[in-house]
Amino acid sequence: MNERIKELAARAGFVLWDDEEWNPGDVVDWASRYDNELVKYTQLLVNEVLRLQAEGTDVANYYGVEPAPAMESIEVDFSDEELLQYMKLAHDMDITFNKFVETALRRAIEAAGIEDESGN
Repeated sequence: MNERIKELAARAGFVLWDDEEWNPGDVVDWASRYDNELVKYTQLLVNEVLRLQAEGTDVANYYGVEPAPAMESIEVDFSDEELLQYMKLAHDMDITFNKFVETALRRAIEAAGIEDESGN
């Protein structure tokens, strides 16, 4: 486990294994309930990420995790009637309009057999 992640877990109150001979090989001792600690860990992580971003630090590299795939914006053009119809469909599906458009575009890309740079 990345030492920075381990340090945040300790600050949040997770019980961590040391060099005990009965250590099962984990870093966190999962024998406890961690409801409050998980909330604290999330608060610490979010604050840390915001601070690092403000400093211009590469957060994924700092924590030793894979960066999220890059997102791109595209512009779509609908008539007012189409927009209303699509918004109603999204509402019926209980998803946002943006999620509706994203899903439709992903399906169209898959149907066309187009792959991204990673071959997916």
